[in-house]
Amino acid sequence: PEIIERLRKQANKQHVNFIEDTIERVDFSQWPFKLYTENGQIITALSVIIATGATPKRLGIPGEELYWGSGVTACAVCDGSFFTGEDVVVIGGGDSAVEEAMQLAAYAKKITILVRKDQMRAAPAMQEKLKDYEKISIIYNVEVEKIDGDETKVTGVILHNTKTGERTTYPTAGVFLAIGHTPNLAIFKDVVKTNNEGYIHVNGRTQETSVHGVFAAGDVHDYMFRQAGSSAGYGIDAGLGAQRFLDEIGIN
Repeated sequence: PEIIERLRKQANKQHVNFIEDTIERVDFSQWPFKLYTENGQIITALSVIIATGATPKRLGIPGEELYWGSGVTACAVCDGSFFTGEDVVVIGGGDSAVEEAMQLAAYAKKITILVRKDQMRAAPAMQEKLKDYEKISIIYNVEVEKIDGDETKVTGVILHNTKTGERTTYPTAGVFLAIGHTPNLAIFKDVVKTNNEGYIHVNGRTQETSVHGVFAAGDVHDYMFRQAGSSAGYGIDAGLGAQRFLDEIGIN
């Protein structure tokens, strides 16, 4: 929060305008571009940088919202160190679940991957890597129905065995969701090109989208790492790209 506040003050010194509003739709078919806001404003833009991020997919079960940020998370890189010496679970069966579990191995005492089906979707090479981690185990054919806690932190999850129908309480201090992310690009979906993963496609390090003069930075295009540091780097590239675009068309 302190860094964010300092960055905002720095931007203010450069006479940046901050508008508390929501963009409802955009028109990139003509230049200058037009952005239409929820409050009825029409913003004319010589260049646009899309930095709307991505939202972690959630289970929608009891306890998830209550303990979000207090034991429930979607980022092992961000929050793994808070669970040093604790038992944690990772929910998911794809490559992301394997990556989360391996990242947690540096901190947690025990990591259990909870898989809904009788096998993982992760690539064979990724599953092979798990054999090198003694503290990582897998439970198949289970769905998490509820996240339990003591009102301040997570204490366990209620598991439903999809084959036997049995319900059990599995003790854990942390729940890491690895079921994917949804890029926040609803208003841009039919306007700029997206890739096979559903994220905005950018042209190399220029960060330029399929629309000349429109750029993207951060989780809205980065489906690989989704980290604040890498997003900041992409933001710099996008800013420089926008400046170069304006220079090319003769705008100082």
